[in-house]
Amino acid sequence: MRAWELFRQAIVGAARARLRSTLTATGIAIGCGALVSMVAFALGLQEQMEKPFRQLGLLNDIRVSAARDDAASGERLDDAALAKFRALAGVKYAYPEIRLADIGVEHGPQKANATAIAAPREAGLTDQIGSLLSAGEYFSLDDAPQIILSEGLATRLGFENAAAAVDQSVVVTAAGLATDEHVGQFKFENKRVEVRIVGVFEAPTFGPFGGRGAEAALIPVDLMQHLPGLVESQLGAMRREGDAAAGGYRRVIVRAESPAEVERIAREIDAAGFHTRTMLSELKDARAAFLFIKSLLTAVGSVAMIIAGLGIANTLLMTVLERYEEIGLYKAIGATDGDVRLLFLSEAAVLGLVGGVLGLALAGVVCWGLQWAITAYLRSEGVERAVDAFAFPWWLLTGGVAFSLIVSIISGLYPASRAARVEPIEALRHG
Repeated sequence: MRAWELFRQAIVGAARARLRSTLTATGIAIGCGALVSMVAFALGLQEQMEKPFRQLGLLNDIRVSAARDDAASGERLDDAALAKFRALAGVKYAYPEIRLADIGVEHGPQKANATAIAAPREAGLTDQIGSLLSAGEYFSLDDAPQIILSEGLATRLGFENAAAAVDQSVVVTAAGLATDEHVGQFKFENKRVEVRIVGVFEAPTFGPFGGRGAEAALIPVDLMQHLPGLVESQLGAMRREGDAAAGGYRRVIVRAESPAEVERIAREIDAAGFHTRTMLSELKDARAAFLFIKSLLTAVGSVAMIIAGLGIANTLLMTVLERYEEIGLYKAIGATDGDVRLLFLSEAAVLGLVGGVLGLALAGVVCWGLQWAITAYLRSEGVERAVDAFAFPWWLLTGGVAFSLIVSIISGLYPASRAARVEPIEALRHG
């Protein structure tokens, strides 16, 4: 009851000087809004950078290549190595990275060249694939000849839209060097395979799709391994030993169950004599840069909060002078120094709380306006995809209000201590 009475008195005290309290709370709101907006912008940029990698599950990937001294150590990146990787705890699946440039794709009279990228059938069991496909579904788990086209490739083949391409048949043509298993050498082969379109996807312009993302196709690993082509793994094997079968794969992708398992699995693969590279490790430098940006923007926003805190200190000092006789009366009827100190700290907390909440509203309005402007500018430049330039996690919202509250209370310490030192007799005599 006593605490509630002090809080009520704090609200009443703040309401007495409405204009001064309003201006002070507005200063806190501006400081909190600036702080939250700046940090939200940095978080939004980082989220936009990492979102595509999360969408495709690339943060779970470990890229494995043979060590440079693999010929001497006997460790080869082949099917036996793949089996070992799949047996590791925490591994969802592992598959060879295979890409064929300029394969032919035919649908009736329409023909197009595309970049074919091998994809594991097991990837359909993950959640990321659904966000990638714009129509249809992922590969089945059997050995059916299937293909997933990019939206650009589907358009080149004459399909009106993504949905119209699903369940249609196309012919994949590939020509180049292939491994002759009988003699352990290369042979030239020209192959045509009829496949069914099971899905269409919107290809990103990064990672394995590169600049050819608009004309790309995903093909199951088991089908890609039987297509001829002058792939880099074959050339590397030829340079090392002149025997394609002995060379194995140039690179293997191992996907972990979760990003938390990536580092451990990578260490185990390194210990087996292979070289690993993870997207998480490559993002460390970028995250360090974003951490610096967030720290810098937080420092700038904190300056605004400190200035607002000085406003609170000034407001409360003026309040102490104006309520000098009232403070003496409180003490005369039994209020302790702690009660008076708590009363003024409560007033500071009320101003900080109100200012913090108003600051969140101000940040929301400002960021909404900036988001609208950014979206309009990108559309004028031909970018139709929505870009969220700001991110507001719960910890930022609660942290913004909490920071406003803490700065306000700290700013009220000196005025509260000064009010607590008021002598009741002197105050009443002065009144």
